[in-house]
Amino acid sequence: MTSRRLDLIRLDYAFAVLIPCLLPIFINNLKIIPHLDILIGFLFLSITGSTLNDALDRRNPREKETIERTKDFQWKELAALSIVSGCLGIFLFIRTITENLINAIFFALIIGFVIFYCLKKEIPILNQFLLATSHIIFPYLMIKADAGLLNSFPTVGEIFFLLALLIFGICGETVHEIIDSDAISSYSLKNQQKIVLITAVISIVCSLVAGLLLNEPVVYAVMVIPIGVIYAFRKPTKSSPGVKDIGIIMGNLVMLLLLVLIIQKNYQE
Repeated sequence: MTSRRLDLIRLDYAFAVLIPCLLPIFINNLKIIPHLDILIGFLFLSITGSTLNDALDRRNPREKETIERTKDFQWKELAALSIVSGCLGIFLFIRTITENLINAIFFALIIGFVIFYCLKKEIPILNQFLLATSHIIFPYLMIKADAGLLNSFPTVGEIFFLLALLIFGICGETVHEIIDSDAISSYSLKNQQKIVLITAVISIVCSLVAGLLLNEPVVYAVMVIPIGVIYAFRKPTKSSPGVKDIGIIMGNLVMLLLLVLIIQKNYQE
């Protein structure tokens, strides 16, 4: 029973929005507690996005995994969970959006991008960009704005780092869609492979440049998963669900690494 409930809220995907929040905290030597409401707010919103997405996907007979995972729940129950978690998440964002106008704009864009993605998932490439931007770039910038660090233009190193995160987000979502036979599956296996490899290589290159310019070794951790993706897609063959599962585990390990490093830094100070 407990496992069924945890599967429904899909907490294993939370790393996708928490890592972009933890990265600016670590890189800029910030305290995690002042921004804890934003982190937990994004955790609630990730539950909202997942349940809303499931409620829409289960109407598609091809979404067998979603149908099986949510078979014990009615559509209205998923909608209720999505609404409640969304309201809780919005409540936690009240402080930062009232203190920082730019964060109100970022927050509105995140909501808009996610809703558009859920309604227009059948559009390849565009949906990957929307999801990567809303889950990675905007949360990263919201933490910086909350810390008062958006007053100056980002350094070249940080720009390359954000590009690495964005491109990797597109790469990861592409892999996700390939395995789930979503919109990107309308492309040939060869073209799917090209998209994955190109985005993975660009992400690695941007990470290398960012690591050198920022002089921050942890930036290189971003390279680990794209290297694994390149190996998994070295041939244009249909990938197994295990590739996605391993990617999710690796993402959670990176999140754990960042949490340990941040707590250690905060404690030492």
